[in-house]
Amino acid sequence: MRQNNQKNSYYLSSAGYCSLIVTELMSVLANLKQKTVIKSC
Repeated sequence: MRQNNQKNSYYLSSAGYCSLIVTELMSVLANLKQKTVIKSC
């Protein structure tokens, strides 16, 4: 039972980490888009 709880919390934390990375990537991509738009102007 205890091991199962550990597994679940591990999956939850890794999922949270993944969404954090995705959010970071999205903001980086948005920044790049803005920069390229400015460059193309």
